[in-house]
Amino acid sequence: MQILILGAGLFVILYGLYRLFMSGDVHKIEAVLKSFFVTIMVICAVYLAATGRAAYAFGIATFLIPFFAQAYLLRRKKNHDKREQKDEAVSSRKDALDVLGLPEDADEEAVLEAYRRLMKKAHPDQGGSAWMARKIQAARDYLIDKK
Repeated sequence: MQILILGAGLFVILYGLYRLFMSGDVHKIEAVLKSFFVTIMVICAVYLAATGRAAYAFGIATFLIPFFAQAYLLRRKKNHDKREQKDEAVSSRKDALDVLGLPEDADEEAVLEAYRRLMKKAHPDQGGSAWMARKIQAARDYLIDKK
């Protein structure tokens, strides 16, 4: 009975891998294979620790640490980049005018003057915030490109 269950499980795994390779998405294949490999290693480490061979389990754990660290750092960087892109985006003329503190009828000259005035205060070299400087620059770019 155990052999039948293992055979069915192996069949399901092989069928899933076949479907994955047929999709042709290289990044998806790479991610699935990495996660499959790490899962197998974790199962082996838990099994070894449970059967009293903790030294071998620690060896596998030290092998897995770089994989987990890399995955954590990549995910953290990706989330940081998404958050940074979201913060810099100015979605409308009204938002851009609010950032620069200008009225609705402001012309290009007023936009540039407000940009220069605010950047003197907000630029990181002048003790300001890099986030605010990017926001001001995005607002200026949005208003000048739209005209």
